[in-house]
Amino acid sequence: MRYRTAIIYIFLSFMILSCRKKDTMWDVAILTPLVQGELSIVDLLPDSITQINSDESVTLVFRENLLSYNFAEENISIPDTIVETFVSLDSLQLSDRTISQSITLGEVAIALGFPVGTFIILSNGSETPIDPITGLSSGEQEIDATSFFEAATLEEGFLDIEVVNGFPIPLTDINLQIRNASDDAIIVDEFVAYIAPGETFLSTTDLAGLTVDGNLIAEIADFSSPGSSGMDVLIDTSDALVITMTAYDMSLFEATAIFPAQNLVNNQSNILYDMGGPEFTEMTIKSGEIIMYIVNTIQDSIHIEYNIPGAVDPFGNSISIIMVVPPAPPDGSVIIDETFPLEGYNVDLRGQSGVQYNTFYNEFIARIDSTGEVVTISKEDSIQVIYGLQNIVPQELKGYFGQTDISESDTIGNLGLFDKIAEGSINLEDGTVNLVIANGVGIEGDVVIKKLTAWNSRTGQKVDLSAPDYINVPVPVQRAYDNPFTIGYTNFALTPANSNILDLIEVFPDRLIYELDLEVNPDGNNYNYQDFLNAESRIDLFLDLEIPLEFVANSLTLVDEYDSGLNAIENKQDIKEGTFTLFIDNGFPFEAGIKLDFLNMIDEVLASVDLAAPPIVAGELNADCRVTVPAYSERSVYISPELMQEILDADKVRITAIFDTQSAAGCNEAVKVYSDYALHFQLSADFEYTINLGN
Repeated sequence: MRYRTAIIYIFLSFMILSCRKKDTMWDVAILTPLVQGELSIVDLLPDSITQINSDESVTLVFRENLLSYNFAEENISIPDTIVETFVSLDSLQLSDRTISQSITLGEVAIALGFPVGTFIILSNGSETPIDPITGLSSGEQEIDATSFFEAATLEEGFLDIEVVNGFPIPLTDINLQIRNASDDAIIVDEFVAYIAPGETFLSTTDLAGLTVDGNLIAEIADFSSPGSSGMDVLIDTSDALVITMTAYDMSLFEATAIFPAQNLVNNQSNILYDMGGPEFTEMTIKSGEIIMYIVNTIQDSIHIEYNIPGAVDPFGNSISIIMVVPPAPPDGSVIIDETFPLEGYNVDLRGQSGVQYNTFYNEFIARIDSTGEVVTISKEDSIQVIYGLQNIVPQELKGYFGQTDISESDTIGNLGLFDKIAEGSINLEDGTVNLVIANGVGIEGDVVIKKLTAWNSRTGQKVDLSAPDYINVPVPVQRAYDNPFTIGYTNFALTPANSNILDLIEVFPDRLIYELDLEVNPDGNNYNYQDFLNAESRIDLFLDLEIPLEFVANSLTLVDEYDSGLNAIENKQDIKEGTFTLFIDNGFPFEAGIKLDFLNMIDEVLASVDLAAPPIVAGELNADCRVTVPAYSERSVYISPELMQEILDADKVRITAIFDTQSAAGCNEAVKVYSDYALHFQLSADFEYTINLGN
């Protein structure tokens, strides 16, 4: 609310009388102006909505944003794509391993001693018969199996034993044992009845539940040979009995080993967004991140690689995250919890094949490298990996946005157009209101305006828009276009010829009520996945009003307030009564009734003075139907002592002017308002003031 500073002039004349021994009291009449100012159309309407035309006539120009609809925020929510993987020792593998151990004929001969063993050694390189031999033993042969592991307790696994007889004589009744060097626990215990020279014996031992050392003892505790049956055979002490062990398909409870390089996780997959209708092919990310949460209890480094080949930054670099999770301490864990921002990345949502939608291809690999170091891993050891995209807010989207129905309704308050018009009515001559849909989204649509109501909450008046061409009629909405970005505009021109739009304005609404429906892509995917939105994409509904101020005023009531300054008068208690006179130069072609309300600082009415009758004379219209010379009027009213004291406590004066049109011959009943039209006024007071001169 704008206040004008009142001008208060108080002139007191004092006469010093000769000294007397008794008080002297004088009643003096003092004339002083209290308030002066003006009421004009330009002052009574916000500056931003009045347009002064070249002929100085006034046009009301106003825009109100009834709806600002963020299509992405209201309709599009990008789901999080979180993948959780848990890898335990069950998923770790020890590669298949093979070791061989040879027992030569010379080693057996040494073990036999004199005379048979000595004979064999002395016969080396010659052909001679060998007599039957009994009580043979290989002795304990150390087997280094640490290439398998140093120690392992197996849940599953198998050990193949292959015995190749490289001796020139058959072997019988072979008792083969393989046991742990540390505790003599037997791993393999096989009996072989007969192996001919050059032949092979093969057996398989189930290792499930066994604890196997990397240092083993192999021993043929007892075996025999029928000899060469009198036939000459070539004696070669380097001929050997070869024992080959192959461990495979090993699944572990616990192992101390050098684990081979291997992928613990190798996910190469398309991630599908469930969008519930829209089919997006491309997305630029405004905000969001990749999360990577890893818990490692394995005493080995975990190498992580995460790639999204179809997601590139503004410089053309695709997403590739490489990190190493340190080994866990014994009986402990290492936790990695990191995020990687995705702002500005453009994501291809056509999948690995390039023909899908709502899909991006990604690769996640978690692996251990073969470092050559021995580590201990138990079945309780694991790696937990949680990764993916979360909190994604799109900056731009392309594709097909699907078919959906949007319903919006609201009451727009505090329009501010006619705040200073308290009562009365006008009959407008002309005017245009445009309902404008500014579509910043690259989609087609049909809009149905179901309702538009003007509401004056002060008077309770409501008027519904009647416009047969637009109300409850589907109207195509122009889409936005890209490269360059161009907003699509759809205009509903409401005029007196096609609607009752002037009736809505004439109630001086301070609120608007609307209801509308929007059908998105009613004809389907017409643009073949070329729908789009970007950071500027909104759907706005504007009400654009352009009303020439040419109207008939019927008790049109304008209100404004001014500072009075009355409470600054000293010795107000000495003011007894008086007469208020209102001097007016009326530049409007309207008669006016004036009412004065005297207010305190909290806008409580302390007193009122009604100067409505007779009305203030209207300015006279000339031959051009324009007021060029304001009409002068003055009105006086007596103020009683009781009313005067209430008025003198006022801080503000509210001026209410009630206008009625006074046309002239040759002019239309509706008169045009010009920018220089104003009602100038001055309120003066003729106070009866009692002066106490003392004695």
